[in-house]
Amino acid sequence: MDEVVVVSWAIWHARNDFVWQKKSWLASNIVTSARNMHDQYKFAQGRKGLLLPPLNDGGRNCEHWIAPVLNKIKVNVDGALFKQEGQFGVGCVARSHHATMV
Repeated sequence: MDEVVVVSWAIWHARNDFVWQKKSWLASNIVTSARNMHDQYKFAQGRKGLLLPPLNDGGRNCEHWIAPVLNKIKVNVDGALFKQEGQFGVGCVARSHHATMV
């Protein structure tokens, strides 16, 4: 069922790309993108409860932010669900190609 949801979302996303940006997707690319996203989701679910790698490991296990191209802005978004409290949180940061916050 979760794969159906992810493919449905990918179709909706492709529809928005077409409506708002005139970008068209091949059906096979939509499905491939959805499957990749689903695989990433399953991998993340398997890591529940695992500690994040330490920040001082020499960068071997850490993701690093990459600046956007000249005159572009990159927005990083993250969210969390707190099941027991029945709450959630969402945050975002927008940075320029100079890595300064916008």
